[in-house]
Amino acid sequence: MASLEDNQTLITDISNQNSENYADLPAFFNHFRYPVSLEFSELIAQKAYQEGALDPLGFFHILVNKVYSTIVENHDMSSLDRFLLNERDGFSPKAAQLIKTVKEWECGMSDDTTLAKAIEHFCLNTQSVRLPVISFFLRLMLPNKFGTLDVHAVNALQTLGFKEVKEIPADEQNKTSYFQRYSSLDYLQYNRLLAEIGQHYEISTTKGKRPMFPAEVDMALYMFDKIGKQKKRPDSHNKTAEVMKILEGIAADVYEVSDMEWAKKSGYAGMLRSSAEKLMKIMRAYAQKGDIESMYKYYVNALGDPTGKRVGELLRDCKKRSLESEFTKVKKIYQE
Repeated sequence: MASLEDNQTLITDISNQNSENYADLPAFFNHFRYPVSLEFSELIAQKAYQEGALDPLGFFHILVNKVYSTIVENHDMSSLDRFLLNERDGFSPKAAQLIKTVKEWECGMSDDTTLAKAIEHFCLNTQSVRLPVISFFLRLMLPNKFGTLDVHAVNALQTLGFKEVKEIPADEQNKTSYFQRYSSLDYLQYNRLLAEIGQHYEISTTKGKRPMFPAEVDMALYMFDKIGKQKKRPDSHNKTAEVMKILEGIAADVYEVSDMEWAKKSGYAGMLRSSAEKLMKIMRAYAQKGDIESMYKYYVNALGDPTGKRVGELLRDCKKRSLESEFTKVKKIYQE
């Protein structure tokens, strides 16, 4: 990654409201919504920071919060299972040592190299933890000092023109290979860039105006990558129309099944119809705005809903289309 000095002119440019390259990061930050309970994880992490200790269950809550969207999208909880199986014993000393090093770093008693070594040691010796997860933990403890390493934030920085912003390696890689491609020092350099960008913006709080924290900058960049791309897509309405065509086919199958005699006698007919009607009403509203992002999120969330799962089982038993059977098509439309 290029030095802060190399990027200083660009930071000044994108934060200047009179510049044609102005990026309104405070506005993008205001659009940010976390899918689970960010506040609850912050309470756990900040309590751990104050006490200098964290047990496996506390970190498990943080891990669930970080990987929630991936779990919902891929229906894969293996990373959580591996953490629980491998970290019941021996986790707390590792967490205590990391927190101690972070405290020393914040107080100026240690440098970036020492902190980077502690981060890397924790990652290499803790199941299901790589830099995006540990950066999230750091961000929860000290949002005024740390931001989360996130692929959308990296994409946004590259889109805005920042030089030599490194790509985040795939999680599937061996951890040692991972750190050879993207080190803890790389993360701290990325974090310094977030902090510097934040100094050039102001947000309003209950206590008045202040510069943006690195944690707020990463959330703003996340939304810039999401919303900014969406606004530039002339085909967003075409995408929503394609998804609506798929949904209409599913709804037609739901109504057909609900009219079957067994569905009426078993009491499933009403549930099937009301589920389809609710889905179509919400999706049509998103489609009218060309909001493919919200359509996809709602679709993914519906896959994990208990009622949605039951409807899917009934449709599958009748060899009909369902949200599950058509998910790959919708995901492809969304990602293209």
